[in-house]
Amino acid sequence: MLRLTLAAEIPKISWPLSPDTVPETPSILDLLEFIAASVGQPVEGSYHSFFRHHHLTFDRGTGLSRFVDDVNSIFGRNGIAFELTEQGIARRILPEGLRQSVAEAIFHTADAETDRLLEIARRQFTSPHIDVRKDAVEKLWDAFERLKTLEDGSNKRAQADAIRPPPRGFVRCSVRRQGR
Repeated sequence: MLRLTLAAEIPKISWPLSPDTVPETPSILDLLEFIAASVGQPVEGSYHSFFRHHHLTFDRGTGLSRFVDDVNSIFGRNGIAFELTEQGIARRILPEGLRQSVAEAIFHTADAETDRLLEIARRQFTSPHIDVRKDAVEKLWDAFERLKTLEDGSNKRAQADAIRPPPRGFVRCSVRRQGR
C-alpha cells in the first residue's frame, strides 16, 4: 500500500528505496514531507491479554516534533541548506541577512496587483523546488515591470527614469516588516 501511495504522490521515488539509485533533492524533500504528514509517536494503551499485545494510539504533535528535529539535525550535520518547518514543510535556508528580510517583508506599493506579485515571489523564494523559485523570479520581474507602467510618464525614457533609485530620504515604495 505504501508503494502504491508513494507512486501516486511522488512518482520519482521508487519503493523500497535503494542505495544504488539516489533520488533528486526535490523528490527526497517531497518524501520527507509525505512522511511528516503521517508521523506520530506511538503511545502504548491497554493490554489485550488474548492476543497478547497492547493497543496503540499515536501522539501526532510529539511524533512530528521529534521527526522534524531528527531530520533537521541530519541536515545540519551534513551542511544541507534545507530544513523542515514545525509543520513538516521543507524549505530552503537562506543566508542570515536575507532570511530575516524575506520573512518579515510586507509590501505597500499603493497597487494591490503589484503587492500580490511581490508577496507570491516572497513566499516562493524559499521553496526547495527550482521551478517554483524560477516562478518567484518571474513574479518579481512582473512586479518591477508593473511598477514602471504605474509611474508617471508617457514614454519609455520617463518610465525607465521612474525606476531609478529615488533621491536619498524619498520613499516611493515602502517595505514594512511585521511587528514593527
